[in-house]
Amino acid sequence: MRKVLRVISVPFIWIWKIIDKLLIVNITKAFLKARDFWADNNKTLEAWLFKTNNLIIIALILSFSFFFLVNNRAIQLTRNSADVIQNQRVNAIYNSERYVVEGIPRTVDITLIGSSSDLFLAKQLPPSDIKVDLTGLGAGTHRVNLTYTQTLGNVQYRIDPSTITVVISPKESVVKTITSDILHIDSLDPKLYISNIELEQDQVVVKGSEERLAEVAQVRALLDARSLNDPAVGTMSADDIPLVAFDRNGRRVNVEIVPRQISAELTITSPSKEVPVRVIPTGDVAFGRAITTMSSSVNRVTVYGSEAALENLNYVPVRINVRNLNANRDFNVHIGKPVGVRYMTSNNATVSVTLGREATKELDNVFIEYQNLGSGLSIQAATERDTRVSVILKGSRTVLDNLDPTTVTAIVDLRGYGRGTHTVRVRVVGEDLRIRYQPKVNTVTLRIS
Repeated sequence: MRKVLRVISVPFIWIWKIIDKLLIVNITKAFLKARDFWADNNKTLEAWLFKTNNLIIIALILSFSFFFLVNNRAIQLTRNSADVIQNQRVNAIYNSERYVVEGIPRTVDITLIGSSSDLFLAKQLPPSDIKVDLTGLGAGTHRVNLTYTQTLGNVQYRIDPSTITVVISPKESVVKTITSDILHIDSLDPKLYISNIELEQDQVVVKGSEERLAEVAQVRALLDARSLNDPAVGTMSADDIPLVAFDRNGRRVNVEIVPRQISAELTITSPSKEVPVRVIPTGDVAFGRAITTMSSSVNRVTVYGSEAALENLNYVPVRINVRNLNANRDFNVHIGKPVGVRYMTSNNATVSVTLGREATKELDNVFIEYQNLGSGLSIQAATERDTRVSVILKGSRTVLDNLDPTTVTAIVDLRGYGRGTHTVRVRVVGEDLRIRYQPKVNTVTLRIS
């Protein structure tokens, strides 16, 4: 093994001897010669450098040389770079009482190019008085330049955009009626309702070009509910309500409104009403089964909202899906708020449904009621039997035995029917939703004159 290692190491030993002889030995000799030279001349160089006149002359030569190179940019301490100052406001100069100008950007961006030190100072002193001067220009389309005051000469300034196209139009005015809207109404206490907004004035002057004024469909006073200070039942004042013009599609129109803001007197109320919760099943239970009872853990709720919404609200619906239901079941349901209602005392309920065997009952002589008959028209049944129908009722035996027949109604909808003889479908409805109602005869013949 030792013989093998000795044979393998022979080439590496030979290569190392060559490197040592040609490179390492020569470098060592060079360092030794430099050391000997410095040792022989060290005292002479030190004596020359310690002379005051010689040091002053060397310092002056180096200072003037460095100043000359930097001042003439022969060398640069730092490389040039670029930075952007965004959203610099543009000042437009024109006769705002006589003209309307379109096409002027609200802000522009400025690119700065220079050394890092110059850019740092330039950002602390941004370009001032960025403006577009339209003095002396009349109605029409014009291409104009943006101007600015450059604060530092060592920095290059590039404004974007530097040239714009503006359209100057004569200013006209019209009188518009104000309407009011409430923003962020959800931030208001849900038990409170702003029933009336009395604006301090109902008309304003709108100024702008003829084309823009033609677009204005309405001017709204936008009351922000978040700006109200401790709203409570009663009356309170709201100031500085902004006025905004909109077109017929609800888009904002850029016109001048005089005044820009108005005040209003608010009437805050808290209308409420207690109504029952009505369980409404959707779908049909399994074949041969019928709903015996539907009971809710919440039977009545107090609702808060607008007076108009509460006036027509007789119950709060709770819908459950009983499609193919074949056994008793409890439903955990969410009670949705009807339109116009902002708050309810209960939002969830448990509805228990029990089933029984389905039974059938027939109810005779249910008179037909007519709905949506056109103005100036009268209705007459073609025969006596077309004035009433028999109704097939399906439900549990207990429910059918306790049914009040007066709660069952047969209805014919005559919307869209004119003079003549018509065969019209009959629809049957009832108050007890546990029962399925079906007319024995689906159509009747009627004469309209």
